[in-house]
Amino acid sequence: MRMKKTEKQVCILKLMVIALNEAIKSGHFDLNGRSADDRTKNRHGYRELIIAGRRTIINWFDLGYDELRISVWWNYQPEMIPAKSKRFVESFPPRYSMPQVYRPFFKYILWACGSCHFERRTGKFIYGKEGCQFFDIYINENAIFYLDEIPSEEPQGYATHRFIQNSNQ
Repeated sequence: MRMKKTEKQVCILKLMVIALNEAIKSGHFDLNGRSADDRTKNRHGYRELIIAGRRTIINWFDLGYDELRISVWWNYQPEMIPAKSKRFVESFPPRYSMPQVYRPFFKYILWACGSCHFERRTGKFIYGKEGCQFFDIYINENAIFYLDEIPSEEPQGYATHRFIQNSNQ
């Protein structure tokens, strides 16, 4: 069963909200954080979480101006990649928007992933139009049933979609 783009966006939104809520609650993610002055300090980070009983990675990269790129990888199992390619997945920590392996290998190591941009200066929100705010999306067709079964959560202290307003208007 092929998913439409809007259906994929809804699934990734659900995972992103759950992962962000957990990272905020556990103190690993600061909604009031600021971009680092020193460009080599606090530029990126990641945490391992459990969502619906599955290993999940949430990672972020500081884009500057108090904006972040946030990614979530659900049911991430790098140990399941075929043996001849294991050395590639083990040499990259999970700090990119997608696992750094050839995309056809995703079906072995991942059920879903997606990324968004998060604004912290003018408000706390995932920016973009509703239904279009996620990129670098992958959803394994075998995961659709499991994704549908995960209960949704409300965002804790942030909004899930909004446009950045120009302060000069």
